[in-house]
Amino acid sequence: MSAYSWGAYTAGRTCTGTARPGPKNLLAYTMRRFPYTSSLGVCSCRPPSEHAECRAVDIRIPTKSNGDARADLGDPIVELLGPHGRRLGLSNLIYDETIYSQVSPDGRPYTGDHDHKDHIHAGFTVAGADNLTMATLIAVLGPAEPGQGGDDMELIEGIQRALNAAGFKGADGKVLAEDGVWGANTEHAFMAMCKDARSDTGGVTLAQGDARWVQQGSHTIALK
Repeated sequence: MSAYSWGAYTAGRTCTGTARPGPKNLLAYTMRRFPYTSSLGVCSCRPPSEHAECRAVDIRIPTKSNGDARADLGDPIVELLGPHGRRLGLSNLIYDETIYSQVSPDGRPYTGDHDHKDHIHAGFTVAGADNLTMATLIAVLGPAEPGQGGDDMELIEGIQRALNAAGFKGADGKVLAEDGVWGANTEHAFMAMCKDARSDTGGVTLAQGDARWVQQGSHTIALK
């Protein structure tokens, strides 16, 4: 029996133009728990995609320099959502040329126009798109906080070092503790970075050539 479960797929038939709660809440949860993610959008008028009815969200995942997928960044999100897909109202996920759905719970090759190496497509059932709340996401998946240990803590330590090097302070006005814990001070400094407009792209690049990237919209930190 598959460890992953999914709701029934329903094709998008009309273009609604209004983002629904489920995709927006999943995006907000994912961006907080996995700070290197960002949004590629919810609504797009292209039936039969669920995006036409604003029942899907594309979650940007950083790629390797050659455009290949960063499985170490994307797979943990697939592995987190997959076992709870049906309960969350998800009908499918697509990532790195693989689609997960009721037809193939553990994945099969995806042959659509886009290879999805740079993002995860999360498609919703009609009910899931309308009813998934942040409270349900937290109850099912755990707190929307990065830094549960291991690689997450190492990533957050890198973020904290990068923010300190750029001069961003915590809510207490002090240099961040580089402890791998995503608390109020790290959140404050990170959001200040996101609002910063010192570079042409509206973001800050603190290092070059490293495989780890943190993205928030158009804002990017490269971590050593």
